[in-house]
Parts: sequence; C-alpha cells; structure tokens
Amino acid sequence: MATTKGYRCKPVTVIIVRAPGFLVVFLVLALIFTHNFSCIHCQRFLPDLPNIFGLDLVSRVSPAIEELELDSMLPALPFYDKDVNNVGFYLYTADSDSSEAGYSEDYLAVNDPASVKRSSFKSNNQVKILIHGWSQKIKSRDFPGPVKHAYLEVASSGNNSVEHNVICVDWSSMSREFLYVNSVMYAEKVGRRVGEFIVFLKLGGFIQSYKQIHIIGFSLGAQVAGIAGYFVSQANEGKEKVGRITGLDPAGPMFSSESVPLNVRLDSSDAEFVDVIHTNMGLFLRGEFGTPLPTGHADFYPNGGHRQPSCDLAIIRQYSLPRKSGCHHMKSIDYFTDSILGVHYYGCKCPEWNRFRNGLCDCQVDENMVLMGENIDHESRGRFFLYVS
Repeated sequence: MATTKGYRCKPVTVIIVRAPGFLVVFLVLALIFTHNFSCIHCQRFLPDLPNIFGLDLVSRVSPAIEELELDSMLPALPFYDKDVNNVGFYLYTADSDSSEAGYSEDYLAVNDPASVKRSSFKSNNQVKILIHGWSQKIKSRDFPGPVKHAYLEVASSGNNSVEHNVICVDWSSMSREFLYVNSVMYAEKVGRRVGEFIVFLKLGGFIQSYKQIHIIGFSLGAQVAGIAGYFVSQANEGKEKVGRITGLDPAGPMFSSESVPLNVRLDSSDAEFVDVIHTNMGLFLRGEFGTPLPTGHADFYPNGGHRQPSCDLAIIRQYSLPRKSGCHHMKSIDYFTDSILGVHYYGCKCPEWNRFRNGLCDCQVDENMVLMGENIDHESRGRFFLYVS
C-alpha cells in the first residue's frame, strides 16, 4: 500500500490558472523538486537551491504535493507490468466495541477462506465494494473515505437492516502511476481481480447470491467496476450478474468513445442494475474528466452534468487550491455520500438538459421523478436531470 511521507513545511497560498496546461507544468515542477524528498531531505541534499522571485520553491511546493497526495506517485516505465496480487481487499464493519474508531478492519485475501472466516464478514449482509480512481488510495480523503464512513455511520445507528460489509479495494500500486495512461492499461487486470474476489466469495459460501454485491466506483474506479461486473457474468456463463454497480462520474479520457469495447468499460450490461452520476462529463482539454456517454440503466446529471456551481465557492471552504481543478469531478462523491446519510435528490426524467432547463419536461408527474443515489428505485430507466445548489 502506498504510504504518505510526512512533510512539515509551512503552507503557502498558490494561485492556479484553470488552464490544464498550467496544471501539468505545476505537477512536473512539483515532482522535480520533491521526487524522493521530504522537506528535511530537501534541506539536507539541496541546501543551495536558489530562490526564484524570492520564493523557496522546495518548502513551498512540497505541501502542495502532499495536498494532492502525489508524494508516492513516481514516474514509471509506460505499461510496466505489475503483479495483480498487489491488489488488496480491506473489510470494514460497524463495531463500536472493536476500536475507538467504531469499526473493525480486516484484510481479506483472494482464495483464502480462512481470512474471511476470522474476519467480521457477515454473510447475510449486503456487500459494498468501493473502488478508488487514478492517483488515489484507500486512505484518500476524497474516495473511498467519505462513502465508507457514511455506510458505517448509518450501520452504527442501530438499524440492523442497513448493516453492510464495506470492502475497499486497494489498487494504489497501479492507480498511482504518474502517467494516467499507465493506470488505464492496468484497469482491465484490476477489474478481473475484483471479479475473481467476488466469485471467490460466492464459491466459498460467504454470500448466497451475486445480487448481494453492490460495487461503487469513482472515476477510473467506475470503469474498473464495470470490468469486474463483466468478469462475474462471464464466470457463470451469464446466469447471474452482480446486483448493482454505481458509477460516480466514470472516467472519460480513453473511455469516451462508443468504439471502446464494452468488456473494458462500464455499461448497463455489467450488473442487474447500473446507475451513474455525471458531474464533470465532457472534454478533457476543457478540464472535464468524466465520460459524456450514458453508461447505466439510469444516468443522472446534476446541474447538467458538466460543472457544479458550488465549486466556484470551494477555494477556501471545501477544497484546497490544488484540488479545486477536480472539484466538479468529485462532487459525484459528495452527492452519493449525502444520499447514504438521508439527503434526497430527485431527478426529472428528460431526454436532454436544455429541455429540462426550459421547463419542457413533465416534472410534475410523480413517475418522472426519481430519487438519485443510494436508495434509488432499481426499476428506474433513462436520463434524469436536476438542480443541486
């Protein structure tokens, strides 16, 4: 598992222009000045690094790298093969007696029944499998952290009907590649590994049905989720699919064309029910990271699915400056987390955003209004638009 180095440099306000090119330059410069160094090491090995315009770049760029969680994202050879056994599965269940945190953590190994038997896994409960995206790890505060904690919070409220086996997939050894394309090339391998894990749970008698499985993937993790679902379906010759896959703004770069084979991207055939929340779909060159393709049985488009108005206020209140560029993308996580905790977002069935915005969709009819997120009706079909302030 990737580890975070402890930087102890004083923070600094950095102004980032929205142009993607500037962000790339920033990241390259940041890696040059912080590659394999903590601030202490920087002072030791680079004591004479000159200040530029009076700025100590080492002590000022390092905190930004920590903020972006890029400290262990080191450049690797393109498509360098990595062992799929490095993909880890961590189980979290609500257990106020097990730790001060209020939940227990267990490591589950593929094809190792003993690891499941000695864990807190409960066979009758639903299984929530969370798959993070590019540059993330299971300890990332953006995802899967908030969703994991939301499920555990609801379970610890005392309502046994909402207890879950929450499993976080750690593929950080492959997702934290400096080059996004490297991680994309690993996506199929990781998805198959997740599929193998799900099949192992079924064949080992730890779940009664694949319908108990709900996979939630963010960004590139959503595409991995689709691959996992496809693997499970193929493994039992199409007789049974996983119960549900939720895609949180599935990654767009390298997945936005309908020519991409369905077996290597998320689509509605990968589970009994697939729902998708689009918050930053469009062109990568415009700083939009989600796929514009409708990929589920039910696709939701908060505020049109491109940009989220609340991100304009996120400079200080919610995200630090380096993370602001991904705010629109990560809003899909916020909306889904809210839905777990009881917030209701209703989408109106409508063929396109402009018709919805101009009041040309019949949103007064109850059957056209569908709850977005955790508690969605699995019979929902179509595209749904809504305003979220």
